[in-house]
Amino acid sequence: MRIIQLILISALTISVLSGCARTVTTQTEVIDTRPVVSFVVKVNTAGMHLFVDDLDQGALSNYQYPSSAIRLLPGQHKIEIKQNGKVLFTDARYFSEGIDYKIDVTIQL
Repeated sequence: MRIIQLILISALTISVLSGCARTVTTQTEVIDTRPVVSFVVKVNTAGMHLFVDDLDQGALSNYQYPSSAIRLLPGQHKIEIKQNGKVLFTDARYFSEGIDYKIDVTIQL
């Protein structure tokens, strides 16, 4: 009888303590609310580069609507499109959080 009591007490203790050993799982999700900017250009963009605040962001074709865009930090930015060092388009505007922008680019070649 004493052995049965010890086995029952041990089993009960193990089951209670194992229930306390569970870890809590939390899931965190980060939502990117930076403004998304893409460009609509009706001419051949070969050799054209996008500059944001005087920093070269690469070929303009990488950011053409509707296939792709660039994410910026919210705030005031100077946008320029250059080809061989010549400024073809310039714009300065405020970009708000969570908004997608489509900029129509008019270039006189």
